[in-house]
Amino acid sequence: MRFVAIAVSVVFVAMRTEGWSWWGSDDTVQEEAALCPEPQDISPCVCSNSSVLSLKMDCSEVLDESELARVFSAFFPIKAFDKLTISHNQFLTTLPDGVFGEVSFTNIYVTGGVLESVGEAALTSSFNTAERLMFNGNRISNFPFHILSNFSKLTSMSLAYNNLNELPDLSSDTLENLYINNNPLGNVAASTFMGTPAISVVYLQETELQQIIPGTFSNLSHLSTVYLFRNSLTEVPASAVEFPSDQGSVYLSLNNISKVAPNAFPGLTGGTVEVQRNELTELPEEVWRPLLEEGVNITPWGNPLVCGCDIAWLLNTSFIAQIDPMFTTCEDGRKLALLDPADYADC
Repeated sequence: MRFVAIAVSVVFVAMRTEGWSWWGSDDTVQEEAALCPEPQDISPCVCSNSSVLSLKMDCSEVLDESELARVFSAFFPIKAFDKLTISHNQFLTTLPDGVFGEVSFTNIYVTGGVLESVGEAALTSSFNTAERLMFNGNRISNFPFHILSNFSKLTSMSLAYNNLNELPDLSSDTLENLYINNNPLGNVAASTFMGTPAISVVYLQETELQQIIPGTFSNLSHLSTVYLFRNSLTEVPASAVEFPSDQGSVYLSLNNISKVAPNAFPGLTGGTVEVQRNELTELPEEVWRPLLEEGVNITPWGNPLVCGCDIAWLLNTSFIAQIDPMFTTCEDGRKLALLDPADYADC
């Protein structure tokens, strides 16, 4: 009989383990269960928790905006949640103002659905709590960027893979990582990031970008990485991307770049400049030597390099090791690593 009692107890504990943070007493179980609203009051949303600090709400199955609003009008014993998930929902096209009532979140993930717009007061309850806003993989063409300054803890935001055709001037003292890639932006103004002093990583690849306006990425004391590959860039001007004194990287592959100006990346030390698969025909010393001297690695392979006198300076230095010489070839197929410096003696 004692064995049966123990077995039943183990089964009960196993059933409750997901909701427990440790092997607690009956009082603890009841206390943790009480953190979530009554299941019938928030259906089809599901609340889960392991502690008061990790309450999670999954509303992926809601059928429309009114049902979502009804869920958050229910009684919530605890109104501060760690995470909201709405994944691959095919019904929600907007997040209306006030839809979450007084419930706040640290992480908001509304991804892979058909969302088209976010009301400017839809996220008000999370202004003082949200650290990550993830809205990637939707159909968003309208987002209230002007509210970013109201978020006191926001560090990461993703609006990748949406339908945004413009990126206004941003204002946030805390934003570090911005994923805005795979949107038909076309252009980004020079003033776009002036109000984001903490920005570190910017994803702007596949945004149909046609130019980099000098100063767009200047005076950003924490900037470390800028992704600009698979765009429509034809040249990189002076002061295109300016880095602080520490290591940084810029990714420019798979554009149509035929010219890079001297001092295009001021402040860059270490890190990488990726320029593979563009339209570069030369590697001028005044452009690339200052970067190589700062320990920057360059990836010029996949460009139609003529390999004329413009590369003579490179063959006679140790810097050639920093440009992938076994992968980088001339237009006629010769590898840079195998070129004979003596052939360039008259340059």
